Amino acid sequence: MSIRSITKQVVELLGGQVAVAEITGVKQQTVGYWVNKSGKIPAEYVRPIEAELRKRGATITRYEIRPDVYGPRSEVDAA
Repeated sequence: MSIRSITKQVVELLGGQVAVAEITGVKQQTVGYWVNKSGKIPAEYVRPIEAELRKRGATITRYEIRPDVYGPRSEVDAA
């Protein structure tokens, strides 16, 4: 799955662009840019998003959201 499609999935799982904006402290337009233009969530927002996904029972991790930054998930991180 591409980073762009993971970004869209994350935004949907968290309730849309407004909800993600509230979680990250940015404007909805910024989240719209991530979804529609850049196709990726900036690295500094990945951890808070991952934490919120975890709270909601979602299994998407930072390794899937930004594999170009966090690399493959290691066995240490999986535990």
